[in-house]
Amino acid sequence: MTRLAPPAAGPSATTPVLRVVTYDIESNRDRARAARYLEGIGERVQKSVFEARLDEEGVRRVLNALEPLLDAAGSESVRIYTVCESCRRTSRARGAAPAHLPASRSTIA
Repeated sequence: MTRLAPPAAGPSATTPVLRVVTYDIESNRDRARAARYLEGIGERVQKSVFEARLDEEGVRRVLNALEPLLDAAGSESVRIYTVCESCRRTSRARGAAPAHLPASRSTIA
């Protein structure tokens, strides 16, 4: 029986990778606070969507910083999606949204 090689390991927890951070917050004040915070670590690509290079600790810090802005009823959210390198290379955008975030910018480790 032929054994298959284990899958290639993904980025380490300390390697910043491209993340898409989105939020759905109703309060104008809290939404503005979330945007100000995220503008300090990434690039806004749409009204409530940011791209940033974050390692796992950076993801935890973002979630911890934005969680207090969410309503207690649970109807608001913050989501962080990881974009693998091959997906980043094939992503496309039109208009003002950048297709990718250069490695030299907005890295939080």
